[in-house]
Amino acid sequence: MDIPVTICHELSHLRGFMREDEANFVAYLACLASGDPQFIYSGSLLAFIHSSNALYRDGGREEYREIYQMLCEAARRDLARDSAFWKQFDGKVAEVSGQVNDVYLKVNKQEDGVKSYGRMVDLLLARFREERR
Repeated sequence: MDIPVTICHELSHLRGFMREDEANFVAYLACLASGDPQFIYSGSLLAFIHSSNALYRDGGREEYREIYQMLCEAARRDLARDSAFWKQFDGKVAEVSGQVNDVYLKVNKQEDGVKSYGRMVDLLLARFREERR
């Protein structure tokens, strides 16, 4: 589920979108525009992950659970596998690599560091509002 959107994310960096939130958003758009079902699925899950994490973090736990249950079984299974994969790195390794990534981003003029990933939701909402006009 991660490979198509990760490819698009990294290619967007090569095209000059250096900020992580922008690279994620461009990857999402590229996946949707590809016409390939696997890419569309991958980009859609990226948007879901960022949006649902923000909802959960901001206190919308019940809403998160309701929306999560609306996902097809395959998506829930993929998200569970993804979560299990990353859980194995919890602890000191995750903490240190998170700090290293934060410093790397700040050195590269992304003042918000790892918090910049959260702006993906802002870009998704801006697109949604624009489409509704």
